[in-house]
Amino acid sequence: MWYTTSVRLSILQDRLDKNQIKSLLTFPQENLILSVREHPMLLIFRLIKIFIAGIFLAITSPLICYFFLRSIMLSVEVFLLIIAIFGALLIREIIHWYFHMYLITNRKIAEIRYDPLSSELTNSILLDQLRCTEIDAELRGFISEMFDIGNVTITFDRPTHQETFTLTNIRSPRKTANLLSSSLHTLPKSSQQIWTRSKGHPQYTFLEEQDDRILPN
Repeated sequence: MWYTTSVRLSILQDRLDKNQIKSLLTFPQENLILSVREHPMLLIFRLIKIFIAGIFLAITSPLICYFFLRSIMLSVEVFLLIIAIFGALLIREIIHWYFHMYLITNRKIAEIRYDPLSSELTNSILLDQLRCTEIDAELRGFISEMFDIGNVTITFDRPTHQETFTLTNIRSPRKTANLLSSSLHTLPKSSQQIWTRSKGHPQYTFLEEQDDRILPN
């Protein structure tokens, strides 16, 4: 019983576990600054909405079918179909939340979205040649203040707004912004470094390192 409860609670953790973090560190000597998911309270709100809608349709639709068609069997089938559809929607919402994560290291900033049934999307920014100029925390409304939910926007090259990266609906945005500000602004910037990753290889390598392997001694 204790193990089952622990597993259920760990699924709703907005921080990544060690195994997930290890698989996402793709650079040599890459150190983690922050790994986070969307605040679980927003997931719970969405699940409640889907559950209420499912219960409403599961009750009303069979009654309407029975009222017009006078078929108990059809009403039962409609009830089971609606339960199955909304159950799948609940599971799909949890999967999408669980596999949507933000990762910030001393090498890169990345947003990873993974849907086991359809696609994978990774939006990443390499930090070697970019200058982080401003980090803003934003909380909107009473609910956000009460649950400490908000956005953190990282801006690179503020005068021209050439690049921004937003961590959306995360826990403790002000503390997170302070952490990132103290960490990212102190990172040493290297000039003219080009990192590359060959197809099918998960790790980034510095281009000069690849040249050393190719060129004869």
